[in-house]
Amino acid sequence: NLANILLILGLTAFIVPIPLTSFDLFFGLPLLLLMTGLLVHFLFSKRATQFFTGFLLLVFYALFLLGLFLFSHAV
Repeated sequence: NLANILLILGLTAFIVPIPLTSFDLFFGLPLLLLMTGLLVHFLFSKRATQFFTGFLLLVFYALFLLGLFLFSHAV
């Protein structure tokens, strides 16, 4: 339930600030918003899901994992 997640996260952030790194702000969140936008577009389009759709989402996921791996060694 989305409301439950947001309420728990909001209450937690109210009590103790949630730290965000520069990786989260400049890589993680923009990629998350892009992936969410693509997923919503693909879900609401009238076309059937094709190979290209799945491949594109998989490429963005691989890019995210690569970024996690590369930036985890920088810290």
